Amino acid sequence: MIMENMKTRFIDDAQYKWVTRYENKTYLSFVGFLYSFEKLIQGEDAITFLLKSFLKIKSSNQLESFLKNITGHFSLYFSDSNKTIAIVDKIRSYPIYYINKEKLLSFSNSAMLLKSEFNLNTIDEKNKLVFSMAGYTLGNTTLFEDLFQIQAGELIFVDKQKDDIQRKNYYSFYNIDKYDLTQDELIAKFDEINKKVFNKLIETLDGRQVVIPLSGGLDCRFILAFLKEFGYDNIKTYTYGIKNLGEIKAAKYIAEKTHTTWKYIEFEPKEIRNIFHSEDRRDYFRYACGLNSTPNLSGYFAHSILRQTDFINKDAIIINGQSGDFTSGAHIPLINNSEEDIFRTKDLLGFIIRKHYALWTNLLSNINMDQLSNDLIMLFALPKNSKLTYQEIGNYFELIEWFERQSKYVVNGSRMYEWFGFDWRLPLWDDSYLDFWEKVAIQFKLNQNLLNVYLSKKNPGGLFNLNLPISKNRYSIYLKATSMFMTLLAKLSNNEEISKYQKLLKYYQQYGPYYPHQYFLDFLKDGKYHRNAVSYWSKYVLNEIL
Repeated sequence: MIMENMKTRFIDDAQYKWVTRYENKTYLSFVGFLYSFEKLIQGEDAITFLLKSFLKIKSSNQLESFLKNITGHFSLYFSDSNKTIAIVDKIRSYPIYYINKEKLLSFSNSAMLLKSEFNLNTIDEKNKLVFSMAGYTLGNTTLFEDLFQIQAGELIFVDKQKDDIQRKNYYSFYNIDKYDLTQDELIAKFDEINKKVFNKLIETLDGRQVVIPLSGGLDCRFILAFLKEFGYDNIKTYTYGIKNLGEIKAAKYIAEKTHTTWKYIEFEPKEIRNIFHSEDRRDYFRYACGLNSTPNLSGYFAHSILRQTDFINKDAIIINGQSGDFTSGAHIPLINNSEEDIFRTKDLLGFIIRKHYALWTNLLSNINMDQLSNDLIMLFALPKNSKLTYQEIGNYFELIEWFERQSKYVVNGSRMYEWFGFDWRLPLWDDSYLDFWEKVAIQFKLNQNLLNVYLSKKNPGGLFNLNLPISKNRYSIYLKATSMFMTLLAKLSNNEEISKYQKLLKYYQQYGPYYPHQYFLDFLKDGKYHRNAVSYWSKYVLNEIL
């Protein structure tokens, strides 16, 4: 795209804590850490390194070549008299937003700041609908017209002399060339990557306290196991949720087995709802939503309670297990068929929409689904109604989820740790894991088959061949009986309406505290259409921010 009298600027919001340097009419803002040829560079050293490197770069092609040797979790903005560069990493760890208006291309680490600066008031109704369906907007859009975001694995290069702006995807979680290796060879390769990743991780920790949200699941246990194996012991863990939640005893058992300090944080519905309706939570939404995504709240509730204690050091680093289940194949749709069967693009779109765009079932009209399908086809250059193999279904499904839900909603959950003043790490999103898992064939990834075989054989930390204790469910016998009766009635009558009303029981089940309703009668108004508590969190974003 072309514009006259090219001017650019970066508007820094100090609350996001980017490091900035301006000298000799050269400007650079940076956040995070990076590796150049496997050498860790962070803080002021990263600023010096990037300034020196970018002064030599003359084109977007040179920039792409430079990025081939750069890994890590970071975002940056650079500008001199000849060019402007803006980059987010492969998972959009730290968002960058921009607006091209009044012959000025303005970038910022804050969508809210740009909205205020340009007095944006025109809501993009199409994006608002997608947000209601998914909890985030589609592509590089936001909830407001004219305001955009840089996407995962994307760069913007501005040639000021030619008045030219280029947007390029320098990375995507998509690779049609799969490893031609046996299962044992893949396991050996994965084992070497694990050693590399956790050595790198520990290098960035600098001995500081690590805090791991711990459940009985694989991913957080994986992180705890490898940190312990590599001799990192300055670790605390915590688990949150309602009493007698199944994972509480399992998490406590795992912590005890590794001699790690553990804390349980009870989610009592009334207390959690009071936190939700607090001014701090509303401020947090404005900080974390970026006008394009629903903020993470489950961890927010836990840290709201934790900050009343001295359990976590002020300079602690939070490490969670996101998103090991996604990269290792757990999200690929399971289809009861042979790998040779052929599917159509409409099958792929059906899997995607049912999985990621169904926060409200009453929005799944034919018109909305057709429009969304057409947008996804255009955005990801999907073959129109072509024949697809199961492997191709898996490739496209993971590409779209990485680009949309993972980078915008899941990874953006790290804003929550920043809100409470903590640094964070996402080791299972390390570039080495991305490069590995995108090349593993579907037969090894389905149901996390390769990962499960690896954990069974290697048993890191001795944490994966355990008979974990199972907690009793706290649900009353009346709630259990009602749920069983409705399930049976729905099957016998084949009545979908019964299944819809069964959703109303969620208000009293495992995730009951997450619902913001003060009274069950309020929940009854639209509860049969919702998917989970995120359905309501997204609705609150729209009501409070727009």
